[in-house]
Amino acid sequence: MMVSLAAFMACGAVAARGRILVRLICALAAVGALALLVDQLVYYRWHKRVDRVMTSLRESIESGAPVLPGSITLRPTSFRVEPGREVVLQFEPPALAWTYHLDAASRLGHMLVWDWYRLLSKVTRGRSLDRVARTFVHPHQVYVFSVVSPDRDVPACLAVDRSRLAMSIDTAPAPRRSRR
Repeated sequence: MMVSLAAFMACGAVAARGRILVRLICALAAVGALALLVDQLVYYRWHKRVDRVMTSLRESIESGAPVLPGSITLRPTSFRVEPGREVVLQFEPPALAWTYHLDAASRLGHMLVWDWYRLLSKVTRGRSLDRVARTFVHPHQVYVFSVVSPDRDVPACLAVDRSRLAMSIDTAPAPRRSRR
């Protein structure tokens, strides 16, 4: 749909001879549609990779097998050990998934992105969507993988009894950065 919209708007820009304003608007709409298409495709590809990483991390921890650095092809954007000895890995979408970063950048960016996704959800309401379409229709998310040991003195990464580790995988919308 986005490719068709971009092509239609590009044709409108070419066909609008002598009308510079109409030509400019059509050209900007075509570029915007292509930018949204790139954003969605990059996010979908990243989303699939993160799902595979989360699955392999979960299976490694549940089985007690070590997580080998070569088995994870996606690196977290942040890694921290919380005061309660919880290990937290955060995965954010890449820079080409620009709507996530626009959403986090400012209040205006947040409003634009959420209005776009509200429009997409209205258009697709009541329709049966496959896994790919659902990924495109929902706002971009950050993945947070955390592992905590019930023993407060031992970090989760050093816990001997792996059957007692608590593990969670959460998704959250883009955190809005405050501008002070």
